[in-house]
Amino acid sequence: MELKFNRTACIACTSGLLFFFGWWLFIDVTVQYGKVMKENGVYFLPGILGTISGILMNLIPLDALTGSILYGTTRCGIKSSTAARLLLLFCLMILFGSIIAAIYILISDFGLNQSRPQYPGYGIFIQNISIFSAAMIIRFTKREDNLI
Repeated sequence: MELKFNRTACIACTSGLLFFFGWWLFIDVTVQYGKVMKENGVYFLPGILGTISGILMNLIPLDALTGSILYGTTRCGIKSSTAARLLLLFCLMILFGSIIAAIYILISDFGLNQSRPQYPGYGIFIQNISIFSAAMIIRFTKREDNLI
């Protein structure tokens, strides 16, 4: 039996493991420090918004971004390739915004207050970094022509 290196499968596994690690870490933080996490419901938002944005960003076909002939139709006065690029820009803004929100939570709620446990702040930050990394890896390294 001959094993072949499948680049797409390797990228998908790496991205999936990063995504799983981020949410696993957040669940661990929530279980261990449930009282701290329930004090402010905002702690859940960066991860949820980053996840939705990462999934939405990876649903955009590469051909729609490059302006292929198939995606050149006009709907409501906007070319679909332009709409796809605007959607990608919006998703990237939300992903970067979730990282900025995680940094803000880390510094303001956990970094400046030394009487509170520090692990939840670092957990939220690492969760968002791993979700961001997973979304970027799968979006910008996969090729549409050789899917599994």
